[in-house]
Amino acid sequence: MVDIKEHRQFTLLNVKDEYNAVIDDAKRLSEELGVQLYARRFYNEKPGSMYCLDPLISCFIEIDGQVGPCCYCGSYRLGNVYETSFESVWFSKEYNKLRKKRYLPACKKCTPFIPFDDPKAHFTAYFKEKDDFKLINDMFK
Repeated sequence: MVDIKEHRQFTLLNVKDEYNAVIDDAKRLSEELGVQLYARRFYNEKPGSMYCLDPLISCFIEIDGQVGPCCYCGSYRLGNVYETSFESVWFSKEYNKLRKKRYLPACKKCTPFIPFDDPKAHFTAYFKEKDDFKLINDMFK
């Protein structure tokens, strides 16, 4: 993913077929080794077919101890590990609510919910904060 328009030539949008071939090879190898593979592909996703795993497997802890659920959540925070503990934040009512339903405004613009063929899926939240989605689409015409 890139965060400035000048880096658009570095996105996977420019190597769709090559990327899919690598994913096919990785899928074959993962099946051979009995390892689960999670990877998006070009040309075959349905809108909204992806599911955000961040609230289940990761979080972002800032230097002051504030905990955010992902890199797209903006200023939304679920607690502070210095004021309570990591466990109390991770297993909190709010975190569990987010795990059940991705209700934050950022979830509407998050990459997993945008088809991989859509150029918007390849730009970071920092670029998207500018609400310049039209510019992104125009760059790939």
